[in-house]
Amino acid sequence: MGDIALTLLALGLPWVAGAGVVVALLPARSRGTALLAAGAGLVLGAALAGIVMRLGAGLTPLGGATVTACVLVALTIAAAVLRLRQDRAAAAVTRRFERPVGFWTLAGLGTVGVIVALNGYWMIGEIIQRPLLGWDAWKVWAVRPQVWFAVSPAVEFVDVPAWLAANDPGVHTVPGHHYPELLGRFQLWHFALLDRWDPALGHLVWAGAWAALIVGCLGLLRLAGATWSVAATVALLLALAPFPATHGALPGYMDLWIAAQLLFATGFTVTWLRTGRTGPLLLALGFAAALALTKVEGVVWALILAACAALGLLSDRARLVALATGTGLLLLWFALGGFELSLFGQPFVLRPDLIDLPGLGRAELVFENRLGFFAGALFMYPNWHVLGALLALAVPLALLAAAPSPTRGFARGFVMAALGFLFVLFNFTEAGYWAEDLTASNRLTLHVLPAFLWLVAALYVEGEAPTHSA
Repeated sequence: MGDIALTLLALGLPWVAGAGVVVALLPARSRGTALLAAGAGLVLGAALAGIVMRLGAGLTPLGGATVTACVLVALTIAAAVLRLRQDRAAAAVTRRFERPVGFWTLAGLGTVGVIVALNGYWMIGEIIQRPLLGWDAWKVWAVRPQVWFAVSPAVEFVDVPAWLAANDPGVHTVPGHHYPELLGRFQLWHFALLDRWDPALGHLVWAGAWAALIVGCLGLLRLAGATWSVAATVALLLALAPFPATHGALPGYMDLWIAAQLLFATGFTVTWLRTGRTGPLLLALGFAAALALTKVEGVVWALILAACAALGLLSDRARLVALATGTGLLLLWFALGGFELSLFGQPFVLRPDLIDLPGLGRAELVFENRLGFFAGALFMYPNWHVLGALLALAVPLALLAAAPSPTRGFARGFVMAALGFLFVLFNFTEAGYWAEDLTASNRLTLHVLPAFLWLVAALYVEGEAPTHSA
């Protein structure tokens, strides 16, 4: 098989498997199913392939790829069978009538399609000509899949002192050795099929992730009950935001993937809160797990999602009681100076001056006011990531939305928790130094941009049930 055919197989098989899982877990005849299969399916499929490659790390790269291909095919078949059973059971369900799509809505959808096609074409050209930039992508993220392919998928990376002490050519080190491996394992799957290290082809999936983000957002909006005109407007705004598109042409960085995973985890969590169905809950859990396995910040976003989902299940009065209780416990924790534990030989430290947790790492907390740098970044380039304008919309909508609903409860918690996390990160940790030159602040705002945008639209269409497709 030629390189193009192998690349299509490496990208297409996980995509089909992920799309099958998404379609099988959504209620029959749901709105936006095809769009979610195309968007969320790619992101979920990449995560599934990466997980199976990690579980097969004891095999050769080709052996691991063979097992991964078999698992993905089996998942696709199982999803197809499950979906066929659902379609038979729902055969008698009548589709709900919708007004015909108007000219301007069609024009908006066509514009979204043209932007995705043109930007995708330019991204592919950029990736092929300049597969990696000499920043963190080259020094940290891209090193590990290259070593796994050239040496062994079982190679573990350690910190510099352990590497020096080992004096063993089989032990490797890299900055950020503790970073999650998920996307690196997915790249290994592609390189194993190609039978060579080829970053130009192996990083094309980044352009696909950008397109999946927009198409999936459109699908989630339809699932939430948005009309085509509202969905097209929001998708167009996201497609026109230059910062996500920039990361589509920056292969090796994980921030675009975090943005997509957080969007889908948020959308499916709210869908579960609204409908109580098991399928959206399983999808939300899957994307939350992908967040934690992709980047360290993803662990925090997954924990925030879990807490906000719990708040979304409560009534307004119970939610206030829970928040008051949490605030009281936080004040007690601060007054006692925190606590330190050792669980399974791992440090578990939560003190006002130090956090050291498995999966998150160690961070000394010292307050230095960098709020001005972060706030300035939100509005310095209003056409760059449009987060400043979205915050101005999202916060009042989340806090003041009139109708009690799971979406409002979730949105309130998510917006405030996300802002709280960013405040602590940039004012109490070393990440604040990167905020001064806009590097970290831009990447972290990219994480929440699509989710905030979707929540604003979901609050706008609140009250419409995500039921039947037109």
